Amino acid sequence: LNSNYAITLDRIANKNNGIEIIKKILNHKKINDQIKEWNELEIVDNNFKKEDIIQKTINGETLNPKYKFLPIDTKYFKDLELDILSLFDNLDKELDGWLIHSENYQALNTLLSKFNGKVQTIFIDPPFNKAESDQFLYIANYLDSTWLTFLENRLALSKKFLKESGTIFVNSDDKSNSYTRFLLDTIFLNFQNEIIWSYEKPGSGEKKLKNNHSNIYFYSKNNDYLFNTLYVPRMYETELTKREGRFSVSYEGKISPDWWIDIPSFATAMTAGERTIKMLGKNFTTQLPEKLLYRILKMASNDNDLVMDFFLGSGTTTAVAHKLKRKWIGVEMGEHFYTVVLPR
Repeated sequence: LNSNYAITLDRIANKNNGIEIIKKILNHKKINDQIKEWNELEIVDNNFKKEDIIQKTINGETLNPKYKFLPIDTKYFKDLELDILSLFDNLDKELDGWLIHSENYQALNTLLSKFNGKVQTIFIDPPFNKAESDQFLYIANYLDSTWLTFLENRLALSKKFLKESGTIFVNSDDKSNSYTRFLLDTIFLNFQNEIIWSYEKPGSGEKKLKNNHSNIYFYSKNNDYLFNTLYVPRMYETELTKREGRFSVSYEGKISPDWWIDIPSFATAMTAGERTIKMLGKNFTTQLPEKLLYRILKMASNDNDLVMDFFLGSGTTTAVAHKLKRKWIGVEMGEHFYTVVLPR
């Protein structure tokens, strides 16, 4: 129904007539709204002046390298949007990713004709089927039959998006494991691994053992699927023991088992970016750490492959995919799409 583009200035400047388009943007009546957004995102400071973006040189005018990664959001420049987009011969090829604010079943149906058979890796962390769920903006206390239908519809559609070499990873917990595994066995057939992500979690169980792990189910579309051998640190391995030659093999660490014990949860350890999301006042208690997604995407995709997450939450999957130079599709329906996912 509505779309906008976020394009960094270097992508515009590198095109014929790109500097002239940037000058039109800088003289536009909405440029102060754009600058306000940059300030809110803390990518410019109070000393920023728009006049510094274009430099004069002996060869003419050029983009100041200091500001080459400032993103232009075309929602502020709709009357210039066609001029900006016409600079690109193949816009789809140059896009890094697509963020879609939508209920995911509608989004999957809408996107299918465009991305049918093009996605290499899907990762999803669907809302678990438990009445006491505190997941942000999700109603998760479905009847079992309703929850099964809810997930089955989306999984069946998602299979059509995968390339023949594609894989899917689904995070689950002890309340939903049997249902999730049943659906995946029925739809994808090709089970590869059940990854146990074991981590320390705050709090304690009442009259039962504390649950300190998640189950991540790994399935492929076919038997001939993309898989990059994954190496993980050995227990007690340090940079010093590597230098001393205590281990005789040359690769980093050991081939990964299906039990991951070296990735702390978001609740106990955060990256700088994850801390920023928490500081925004959005407490995603179920947010997954970037390190977890980094490991999965390195294992199951390569540079420029397309990654999809249609239960995007706070945006971790697409953030990691972008850092790994993968292309990405993220779908989220909550209003935190605008306050958390898009800024991130």
